[in-house]
Amino acid sequence: MSGRAETRTPEPPEAMGEENETTVAKMTWLSNKEIAKPYGSMVVYLTKGTDARRILADGYFHVGGESGTTSVFEYRPRPVQCYNCEEVGHKAFQCKKIQKCAKCATEGHHHSRCDHTVPKCVPCGGPHESYSKNCRKLYPSRHE
Repeated sequence: MSGRAETRTPEPPEAMGEENETTVAKMTWLSNKEIAKPYGSMVVYLTKGTDARRILADGYFHVGGESGTTSVFEYRPRPVQCYNCEEVGHKAFQCKKIQKCAKCATEGHHHSRCDHTVPKCVPCGGPHESYSKNCRKLYPSRHE
């Protein structure tokens, strides 16, 4: 569901369920709930498939007197990436390589202490940070 999120603290699941004539099992924000913004997206888990199909067909879901559009949530797992050497396929706790910066791809410093202005991706060599969704190796389906 996408819609207004000014307070970022929606009604409890019980109230959301009553407002939509269903039972809400749980809900989670897709974005950082600590950062206030005018709109946001959440995943709402319902207890009945028939209610989910009805709400998807209606195209909206009510929350605290506001309404947001609905769509099926498509989970997309993030690729396994090392935050030490920034390469793909393993995690930092397994890494024995020298640390590389995720911003400039230079050895020996963390991206939080990087003062380079031109980004370079470790996995693909592209002109973006190593954790960017623009990386062809991290997100190949986005570049087909």
